[in-house]
Amino acid sequence: SRSQVFAARDTNLVRTAGGRRPDTVEPYHNRIRDAVLRTLSEREELDYHRALADALEATGEADEAPERVLHHLTAAGLDARAAYHAQIAAERAVEGLAFDRAAAHYRVALRLGEHDAASESRIQLKPATVLCHARPGPPAPDLYPPVPAPSPAPWRREHRRPATGQPVVR
Repeated sequence: SRSQVFAARDTNLVRTAGGRRPDTVEPYHNRIRDAVLRTLSEREELDYHRALADALEATGEADEAPERVLHHLTAAGLDARAAYHAQIAAERAVEGLAFDRAAAHYRVALRLGEHDAASESRIQLKPATVLCHARPGPPAPDLYPPVPAPSPAPWRREHRRPATGQPVVR
């Protein structure tokens, strides 16, 4: 309840972003968070992560902070939902010119999600493509996934270096 949040805030256990109900409440110090987490069973921790992810999605906070919901979904073992939010987090990172972070999120989406062959191929290219924007000079071939043999024509078209248009060959 609000009175419990205010009491915890007054004793410096938590800090809040304001006094309204939807405002953020977080532990004042990592040691407090760690002490609370040690009291939880593994099942309780999973349930809390799931509940936090559900709440973030229900309030629209997931749209504003996809990395936060990604963290909770991953910790709850909800891989398919986490993969979806990893892609959103990657797109937001690209918009913010955080190319290394975007590449990491695309790799998470690839690892956690279940993708058809075409989607998997597109997602495999995204880390290399965004990293090309982060590094000066021609793209390094080791950034790109290997070209399967035999590769269909559309796959070959998609697997070209952005700067040169040349096929990726190792």
